[in-house]
Amino acid sequence: MAAGAVLDVLRVGETGAPPYGTADPQLLQAAAELDRILISGDKKTMPMHLADFLAAGKSSPGLLMIRGDPSIPQLVEWLEAIATECSADEYGDTVSWVP
Repeated sequence: MAAGAVLDVLRVGETGAPPYGTADPQLLQAAAELDRILISGDKKTMPMHLADFLAAGKSSPGLLMIRGDPSIPQLVEWLEAIATECSADEYGDTVSWVP
C-alpha cells in the first residue's frame, strides 16, 4: 500500500452496506455483489455459511476471520499489511485467519 493510501472499508450499517442485523448468508451475498472481502469475528457460523455459499456455486472475494479481540489500531495494522503484501485474488473463495 502506497504511503498516504487509504483502506477502503465499508462497515455494516453504513450507507451502501447491509443494515445491522443482516443474516450471515446475506452478508456473504452482499460482499460478493460489492466485490469486497468480508471481515468477521463470528468464528462459530461464518466459515460454515461461506462453505454453504460456495457449495451453492457462488463465488466470494473471501472471508477474513479475526482471532481474539484486537484493538482497532491492531486491526488496521493487520489490514494494511494484508493490503500491502497480498493481492485481493489470493483471498477469493477462502477463509483466512488474522493474525
